[in-house]
Amino acid sequence: MPPRKERKSAPPVSGVDRIGALPDSILHHVLSFLPAQAAVQTCVLARRWRHIWRSTTGLRIVALEDDHHVVVEELRKFVDHLLILRERTDLDSVEIKFNEFCEEDQPYVKTWVRYTLMCKVRTLTLSVRGCEYMYLEDLLLVSRHLGTLDLYGVGLKAAFLDFANCPVLENLKMTSCDICAGKISSRSMKHLSITSCRSDLDCRVRVSTPGLLSLKLVDFSDNCSSDCVLLGGISSAKHLKLLSGSRNFVFTRDLKHCPTFSNLKTLLLNEYWCEAPDLDPLACILKNSPILEKLTIQLLSKGPAHKVEMKVRYSSMERPSGISEHLNIVEVKCSVVDERILKVLKFLSAFNICFSF
Repeated sequence: MPPRKERKSAPPVSGVDRIGALPDSILHHVLSFLPAQAAVQTCVLARRWRHIWRSTTGLRIVALEDDHHVVVEELRKFVDHLLILRERTDLDSVEIKFNEFCEEDQPYVKTWVRYTLMCKVRTLTLSVRGCEYMYLEDLLLVSRHLGTLDLYGVGLKAAFLDFANCPVLENLKMTSCDICAGKISSRSMKHLSITSCRSDLDCRVRVSTPGLLSLKLVDFSDNCSSDCVLLGGISSAKHLKLLSGSRNFVFTRDLKHCPTFSNLKTLLLNEYWCEAPDLDPLACILKNSPILEKLTIQLLSKGPAHKVEMKVRYSSMERPSGISEHLNIVEVKCSVVDERILKVLKFLSAFNICFSF
């Protein structure tokens, strides 16, 4: 009978906690990606993990599961204890997301927001995915550290949209919000995005952001019939990216009273500015940009993944009226050369601008 072969034994399982051996700073960062409930639960893993969750660099007050319906009332007790027990360390990012709320929940949510500001949060997201707007009455944002603010489903009063006390705020994104203020003002803001928002005010919402670099306005509706100009608040900008949806009428009305962009040097426009049969929006913005040096028109493509890129060459040194004499770079980026593109090229050729592929 042949001798039985000895089985190789499995290597011994190492009892070393390699993740737990990482520096505190790395663990604080890793736990920041978890919902707050899950981050707190790591305290039972080992003695090493007992207090790690108290000093995470991020805070996610969200559902444990992505598809779970979150009610503020269900979060209140947990979050209140969390904020009491957590160390008052600085926060890089905070995300607060829920679906349902009642009027009694608003003071709690405002307290959570104020806490994050006291912890010097740099990026704050507040998302209300329910059927109603949450109006944050008398909530004034005061922070020398807040750089990015992302809002969804929030009712915004005048005090909230005055960012005089947020001197480093550069990015504001509002989606499906009710804007109940006549003015959005910030001297530091560089990027403003307003998508699917509304305003029932009798006056136009003014934007006063002299340092703005990009303005995205999609499906914004208001009831104003006045001649107030939204573009006037950004007319001193040096660099602009103006993006708009095809159904947006705000820019159309503003162009009837278009301000002069006396400092504008670089401008990026999307297809909205080239949809009118006579290209009046494009002509208007060019006429009122007297020192423009670079123009980029991005048509029918998203981001840098365009298929066709055309750059300018001038057929003569003369610059006709209606366009900046300083303009020396014109780029047209598109996914395909169709009739719309040919119409834009024909329009630009009237200013002695020819293109090469």
